[in-house]
Amino acid sequence: HTGDVLIIGGVDGAGRARADVAILRGGTGRVDPALGSLQAARFRSAVVAVADAAGRTVVYVIGGYTGSTTAAISSDAVDVITYDPARDSWRVSPSATLPVPVGDVRAVYDGAGTIIVSGGTTQQGGLPGTGPSTAATSAITIGTGSVRRLGDHVTARSAHGAYRFLDALGVPNVLVGGGDGAPSSSELLSGSSWDGRANPPRALRRFLADVSDISGTARAIGGEDGASVLATTEWFDPKSGWKNAPRMNATRSRMGV
Repeated sequence: HTGDVLIIGGVDGAGRARADVAILRGGTGRVDPALGSLQAARFRSAVVAVADAAGRTVVYVIGGYTGSTTAAISSDAVDVITYDPARDSWRVSPSATLPVPVGDVRAVYDGAGTIIVSGGTTQQGGLPGTGPSTAATSAITIGTGSVRRLGDHVTARSAHGAYRFLDALGVPNVLVGGGDGAPSSSELLSGSSWDGRANPPRALRRFLADVSDISGTARAIGGEDGASVLATTEWFDPKSGWKNAPRMNATRSRMGV
């Protein structure tokens, strides 16, 4: 709501996880430090921005890896970043812990006051993403920051896509897809459990751009299928499942949209 861009964690030149948060000022281009730091230095976290009751942006930083790019340890930390109007700055505060430490986790706002946290990788060392994927999922309540465990995924997955889409009646739904093995699969959230009967994606994708666009459409863009980087894209039709969309001009993964 301020036009600022938050730069959260990551790694330094030596590959070590960082805990600092910087603010790129939208009006001036100046970079300032935020107030406070992440409770644990980490990278490859899930980041979700939502609006509070007053319309102000609140940013949740969920899971990720601590350590370094050669000795990555999954984290269960959740931090919240809020705007402090008195200081014209952003304040970083610890919020909660996840039921399971996870890196390469995915999360999405469900449109009804909750962030759904999905899958990820659990490991205690080694290169990031080399540990086993988990089927664990949880929910973070906006406002209180409390975390509760949801039912497990039908299939363990990480570095996948997590989406909010509108069904044929205009009702928000949560969908996950990819990040598993071949053949790939999708799951729909139903209450606190997952239904694995959703039509599967057209391609197996990890490290894709998972987009829930302003029209309420879920879009899967690029990524990796285990053998190559992809230029293909697809979108989810609530009536008939995933459909092919126009290809990109170049293959891409681990990018932002």
